[in-house]
Amino acid sequence: MNNTTIGLALGSGAARGMAHIGVLKALNEADIPIHAVAGTSSGALVGAAYVSGKLDEIEEFALNIDWKVIASYCDFVFPRKGLLEGTKITKLLNQIINQPNFEELLVKFAAVATDLNTGEEIVLTKGNVTEAVRASISLPGIFEPVLWQNRLLVDGGLVNPVPVNVARSLGAKKIIAVDLTGHIEHRNKPRRLNGAEAKRKIKSDKLHQRAISAAEKNNFSQDDEQIAALKEHWVFRNLEQKYRRVEQQLKSRISAITDWKEEPEDDQSPSLFDVMANTINIMTFQIADAQLREHKPDVIIKPKLGYVGLFDYQEAEDVMRVGYEQTMRQMSEIEALF
Repeated sequence: MNNTTIGLALGSGAARGMAHIGVLKALNEADIPIHAVAGTSSGALVGAAYVSGKLDEIEEFALNIDWKVIASYCDFVFPRKGLLEGTKITKLLNQIINQPNFEELLVKFAAVATDLNTGEEIVLTKGNVTEAVRASISLPGIFEPVLWQNRLLVDGGLVNPVPVNVARSLGAKKIIAVDLTGHIEHRNKPRRLNGAEAKRKIKSDKLHQRAISAAEKNNFSQDDEQIAALKEHWVFRNLEQKYRRVEQQLKSRISAITDWKEEPEDDQSPSLFDVMANTINIMTFQIADAQLREHKPDVIIKPKLGYVGLFDYQEAEDVMRVGYEQTMRQMSEIEALF
């Protein structure tokens, strides 16, 4: 291969971002040299691990994610600037990335965030990598914004879901982009599970119901570790119910002083979290589509992950596999860059 400078643009996608691990594994196996990485949100997280030489560590962590692990990193601060303060996530990032500064990295790296007050794209290339990633993944309403040089920073996916232009600004001549915003027509359609996955889901559903029953009775058994482990999971799931109770109280007060009557709710109507997730999906899809038309990558990898929800981190193994297989299917296209 010649000395063509290759850059990666790793897009946002929350739980779908674990596909980047599979993409990078495939590129490593094919000995594709990467000279620059630009990442947005989950793309910044995986990209930072990669340029820090910690791809194996983040893969191992992803493979062991379940609801117990997710709950352990939930430091609820509702109803402040977000549901989660993010301190525990920052500690996790420090463990994975090992707190390097940008200047210490062997591969050029940039994390994309958004200025909450001005809507500007903020490209982070100096200082502490962990802080940059923490800003880039700060999904509004979920994580509290990050204060950085008198700016409040949130998720970079609001302005640049697939940062092709940022990868080019790092000096890359050829760009491989990973877009996780596509296949919007498949969102909310369940994937067909194989036998082992179906059994795990049945077991998980049973445990979840037991956890709810125990939580409602406020009677968690110290001897039942599985139920105790799902306590935080129950709390997380029931945040939506709290929103709904507040909403219902507000509707009741409005009805008491006006003639307004609530229309009966359709059983198939989306929940609050469904609305929030789908809004983010649609927004990032539209922004990414427009930006990819303006800043065209040389190769674009689009794993089919529409069935994966924003917070379906327990699907990490399958998501990584899809990213790996899609990259391998396009390997001849990638090798043609040289």
